[in-house]
Amino acid sequence: MKKWYIGCLIAIGITLVVLVVLSCVGTSFFATNGRYRVDGNSTLPTLHDGDLVFVDKFAYAAHSPQRGDLVFFYRDASRTFIKRVVGLPGETIEIRQGQVIINGQVIRESYVKEPVAYSMEPRTIGRDEYFVLGDNRDNSSDSHNWGNVPFKAIGGKAWFIYWPLERLGVIPSPQYAPNP
Repeated sequence: MKKWYIGCLIAIGITLVVLVVLSCVGTSFFATNGRYRVDGNSTLPTLHDGDLVFVDKFAYAAHSPQRGDLVFFYRDASRTFIKRVVGLPGETIEIRQGQVIINGQVIRESYVKEPVAYSMEPRTIGRDEYFVLGDNRDNSSDSHNWGNVPFKAIGGKAWFIYWPLERLGVIPSPQYAPNP
């Protein structure tokens, strides 16, 4: 009878150790930049204020961010954002008459809430930098205000809305004509 009792305690102990390890791994994987709460309306209509999204923090381990990706990034130690990658390293971008122009060609953006009401002189995006904009352009603080986002500040790609349940699903990736 004593051996049964000791065996049961060992099994319970092993189970608790496994649960603690799995909890640590899960917390590490979905830590701060693994889950994100959208704060504000700058990404409407794609993401809404209060949406909870999963961010793939390993998305850019093998490749660079692509035009159209919704990226999670840090502006400083305490402020994080989700915006859409519009301009890639080395490209020249401008905004004129409500349209984004990259390397002299207008890009079609089906996800934008409405055309922008502002203009921006041409800028060349630096090496290892990205130009990001919110989908709700006239209500977004983004690269047109404060400049490009360095690759090292990007924490991952937003890919799945998990709350509220009526919006549950994969965040669609836009399709573009061949890159300008």
